[in-house]
Amino acid sequence: MTETMSIRMAAALALAWVVWTVARTWGETPQDMTALYYAARFWAEGQMDLIFAATGPQLLWETPPQAWAEMSQSFGEPVGQLTAYVYPPLWAALLSPLAAHTEPATFYAIAMATFTAIYASGLIAAGRVFAHDFPPLHWLALALLLTELTATGRLSIGLGQTQILVTGLILFAFTAYSKGHPGRAGTLLAVAASIKLTPLFFALIFLADRSLRALAAFIFAGTALAALSIALTGWPLHAEFLARLGTMSDTLLLSKINLSLSAALTMLASGDLTLMTYAWTPVPALIGLVSPLLLATALLAVYLLRRRHPDTRGLWMALVAIGLAIPLTAPLGWLHYMLLPLALAPALAQSRPITLALFAAAFSVPLYDVLLVQPVIWPQLYGTALTLAAFLGALWLGFRTARP
Repeated sequence: MTETMSIRMAAALALAWVVWTVARTWGETPQDMTALYYAARFWAEGQMDLIFAATGPQLLWETPPQAWAEMSQSFGEPVGQLTAYVYPPLWAALLSPLAAHTEPATFYAIAMATFTAIYASGLIAAGRVFAHDFPPLHWLALALLLTELTATGRLSIGLGQTQILVTGLILFAFTAYSKGHPGRAGTLLAVAASIKLTPLFFALIFLADRSLRALAAFIFAGTALAALSIALTGWPLHAEFLARLGTMSDTLLLSKINLSLSAALTMLASGDLTLMTYAWTPVPALIGLVSPLLLATALLAVYLLRRRHPDTRGLWMALVAIGLAIPLTAPLGWLHYMLLPLALAPALAQSRPITLALFAAAFSVPLYDVLLVQPVIWPQLYGTALTLAAFLGALWLGFRTARP
């Protein structure tokens, strides 16, 4: 099979998967998409003060703000599915025309189609760069299989998570970078970081490579997006956004799908093994030092790894390592943050198929179905330990390999 034919067949498979995903989620209420829709709808109706409704650090509302609940009920949506808006105000403003002229189900379908199309296209692009002799069609098929069969993929799609979109943008950014387009790479990464802040850590790769053009493009595009956001929505909304982020950083979520090392240590220190749902807790003083120290150490290790391996293989290892470090060190290290390592995992199919099989089995849906009915501490410890082992394994693989 020629590469051109493989790419065409991959595009057809990607389109079929996107259509199937939209069709099977039609009529559902993807919990994380509710934040986008209702924030944009409030903006469209001139109720900007309701976008960041006062709820404290909680994202999983037991009792949503009254205005959110009333609007949700007016559309026949389940109030229990509402989630707080924790994105820059820019996106509420940009999405407001769509939200104003659609009901939630249509908005969710359009968003799901956009997210999954960019994600699947990013997978094809990644396959062309990182697969070597592995045809793009095979890479895409394996990546989509992992997406469907792992708890990470199922959770991302079920929630309608923006991480799907962000992962696709990161893949596009670094495939462009590997092909000698640093300006495009920096710009795409800045767009991803304007949706979620965590992609900014991937700019470390530009720094390690001393790619001034990529760094300049990242800084310029990021600054331009920030300026556009403030110009469109004003500073007060940004102050509320930053305040919410600050409040969130001072608390930990004890949850079955939080991979944060600090959260796992807090659970162990509390001695409470019976929590069945989730709970918010202040960050203990000493444990609060764990995440920043681990993050700094991880970024230094990735920097040295990238300096050691400036080739395509080194780029793959750096992306995987940063992708694993983020859920370990973030206050909310959601399981769906593993989507990028999962998207890059098909590279293991040729050289380390057993490792790939173990990775898929460890995060498989059947296993997590069993874990999720256990008290919080066990799935949290399992997920955290597994992610930490994968991160250390990625570094070990990189540093034990001789310079190219």
